[in-house]
Amino acid sequence: MMIQTSEGKVSISNQVITKIAEKALRDIEGIRVVTGGLNDMLSQLSSSRQSKGITIHRLDAVTNVELRIIVDYGVKIHHVCRELQQRVKNLIENITGSSIGEIFVKVEGIALD
Repeated sequence: MMIQTSEGKVSISNQVITKIAEKALRDIEGIRVVTGGLNDMLSQLSSSRQSKGITIHRLDAVTNVELRIIVDYGVKIHHVCRELQQRVKNLIENITGSSIGEIFVKVEGIALD
């Protein structure tokens, strides 16, 4: 993520964006982050960066975030996903001062325990 200021440019790494998204995820009850698997291995070979079920996609000046989650049984999936999207977007934008394109949420499972 690149931010232009009057003094020059500021670059914010994908790892920083990922850490901010992780913080937002931990603040929401009823969801868990997906970790490991084929997508993690494939992302290491691509231009996108992924960590703990979070992938950052950069297209020109637009940064999109993809979140792969597992929801706890009994939660209203559409409510927690909407809350997750809003929190991730707001937190990243507030901390970095830059806007985020879209937040994609993929629910990959339900935790019964």
